[in-house]
Amino acid sequence: MSRTITLPDSPYINTTLGLKYLNDNLQLYLKILNRFVERYKAFNIYNIKDEDFKTEMHTLKGLSSTLGMERLSELAQILEKEQSPKTLEEFTTILSSILSILHK
Repeated sequence: MSRTITLPDSPYINTTLGLKYLNDNLQLYLKILNRFVERYKAFNIYNIKDEDFKTEMHTLKGLSSTLGMERLSELAQILEKEQSPKTLEEFTTILSSILSILHK
């Protein structure tokens, strides 16, 4: 079941930047945010197969950047190159926070 998301209020989501990347198209921004929630609401970084990890992080890096999730995108970029427990923990915490805000 798809839900409608309003513009989030989160320190981890720069909606102004995300909208800028999408030429201030609010409808498109909200549509991509909805897809982000649907795709990542059950996401567990620790269950990704090693051979899929870099691809998954690359995809998340680009999508989160487009949506204005700057820190999440930075962490995905770091993880794309090297997995460290500290980075994995911060990534998981921020993704969880973003999803909890979006999935209310």
